[in-house]
Amino acid sequence: MGDGFLEGKLIVTVSSTHLAHAQRIAASAGQTFNMLDVFVPKKFADGEFTPYHGLLNALQKKGKKFDPAKAYSGLTVYLIKTSGPYQNPQDMSKRVELTAESFKYYGADKVVVVATDLDYARADRDPIKMPEKVMGYMNTIRSLAKSWHDKGVDQVMTMHPHSNEDFAAFEEFMGGKGYAGLLNISPIYLFTDYFKSSNSSLRRVNALDDAGKNLAHVILDDGIEAVANQLRTSMEMPNASVLKFKKFRSVPNDPDRLEVMLDDRYPVTENMLNGKYVLLFDDRLDTGGTLIKVTKWLDKEGNHNFGKPAGYVVLITHPILGGQSFLGVQEKISKEISNLLDFVTTNSRPFIDDHVDYPTFKAVATVIRTAKTFGHAIRAGFKTQQEVEEAHKTYMRDGMLGGKIYEIKRSSAYGSLISAVPEGFLSQICRE
Repeated sequence: MGDGFLEGKLIVTVSSTHLAHAQRIAASAGQTFNMLDVFVPKKFADGEFTPYHGLLNALQKKGKKFDPAKAYSGLTVYLIKTSGPYQNPQDMSKRVELTAESFKYYGADKVVVVATDLDYARADRDPIKMPEKVMGYMNTIRSLAKSWHDKGVDQVMTMHPHSNEDFAAFEEFMGGKGYAGLLNISPIYLFTDYFKSSNSSLRRVNALDDAGKNLAHVILDDGIEAVANQLRTSMEMPNASVLKFKKFRSVPNDPDRLEVMLDDRYPVTENMLNGKYVLLFDDRLDTGGTLIKVTKWLDKEGNHNFGKPAGYVVLITHPILGGQSFLGVQEKISKEISNLLDFVTTNSRPFIDDHVDYPTFKAVATVIRTAKTFGHAIRAGFKTQQEVEEAHKTYMRDGMLGGKIYEIKRSSAYGSLISAVPEGFLSQICRE
C-alpha cells in the first residue's frame, strides 16, 4: 500500500448522495485521498448523469503525456453504490453501467461493484420454473447481472443478498474466471460479535446466560430461515428456544392483508417463551408488517400456551423503513411492538446513520456501521466466498470490535425511558 492509495486498486463512488460513507469505506481500505479528485459522478442541469474522469482531464490540460486507452491499466476499480430513500434504483443501476463502461474504456483491468444493498434482488425467481408463484413477473436480478456484465462489471460485492438465486444470476454472467460473480460480506459474524459484546442489549438482560436459557429465536418466514439458522449456529446458544412462522397474504405485498401461522416443523412446548427475550431477525424491513404481526401473535393474539415474552430484540440487515416514509415506520414500530428492547440494523442503507428520528425509536435503535467491514473486504481483495467466510471466522475469533471491523452508533437517548403520557396528566386536561 502506498501513501494514501492502494497498490493496484482505485475506489470511487457512482453517487455523491452518501459520499461520506463511500469515503469512509475507501479510508478503511487504505485510500485516503479525495475520490472526487479522480472521478466525479456528475450530472447536467437536467439531471442526466455523465461519468467525469476529472483527473484525466486535469492531466491532459497540464500537458502530461499518457495513453488514455491505458490510463487505468493494471487497476481493479471498485464502484461504491449505495441505496436509500433519496436514491432511485433505476438511476443507480444506470450509473453503474455508464461508470463501469467508462473505466473499461480508459483501460481498467477489472471493475467490482460494492453494492451495500443490492437492488432488484427481491424479484429473483424464474416465472417459467415457478409459474404458480411469479407468473407475469420478471427475474429482475438476472436481468441486472446481465446488463452490468455487458457494460464491464466483473464482480459484485454486497451484504446479505435476498436468496441463493442472486448468487446463481451473477455466477451465470460473471463467474468462471477464478473469482465468484457475487460475494456476500455476511453480517452474521458482525451480529454475533455485537450480541456477545458488553454493549449488547441481550448481554445486559442476561439473555445469553447458561447458553441462551433466557433467549428465544423466532424465524419470521421461509425466506429468512436459512440465514436465521446460520445466526443461531454462530451465536452458539443451544439452550435457546426456537419458533418459526409462515406468512401469507390474500393480496400480494399488502401489509394489511398479512396473516401468520406457526410452522409445525419446529417442536413447541408449553411456556417455552415465558419470561424470555425474543430475537427476531429479517434481511430487510420495509413497512414492518410481518414483524408487528408476529409480535402481536406472541403477545397472545395467537391462541397459544407459550407464555409471555419478557421483551423483544429486532435485528435487520437492510433498513428500508418505508423509503421516504421512514419516520412513520419508526413511529409504528415503537408503538406497536411492546417491550422493544433493541432495534439493531446495519447502515447498508446509509441514510439511517443520520435519520434515527422518532423519539421512542431513538431510545432503542443501534446502528452497526459497516464502512470498515467493506473497507477490509476491498483491501483483502477476496475472490471467493470461502475466502470471505474464513476471514470472518478469524475476525470473530480475534474480536471484530477490537479489530475495528465495524462500529456502533446510538443516539444519546438510547436506553432512556420514554413512556406514554400518564393518566394523571390526561385527567388534568380531560376534566369536566
